[in-house]
Amino acid sequence: MGCYAEKIITPRQLRTTTALWENVTLRRSNETLLTGTVCDSGGERMAGAVICIYQICGRVKNMIGYVVTNQYGEFALAVEKRKKSRYQLDVYGPVIKG
Repeated sequence: MGCYAEKIITPRQLRTTTALWENVTLRRSNETLLTGTVCDSGGERMAGAVICIYQICGRVKNMIGYVVTNQYGEFALAVEKRKKSRYQLDVYGPVIKG
């Protein structure tokens, strides 16, 4: 995503407390995070599935990227917010099964 923040926590801070509260502020982004879980027809989570994402604006369809699910079948990807765009996710089962 377009925003990033870094916070360093020192050993001294950890030594003097049992709970540490830190504020992190990010500027507003023009992106949104899409998350999901891919399951097979039996409801089992599917690791290694590939999700291709397309941005559709009018009649123009562009592939903007892909992501692979983790060991729990979960995925996350960031897309740009656009008023006139739609997004299509094509999901493919894993080629290599663990």
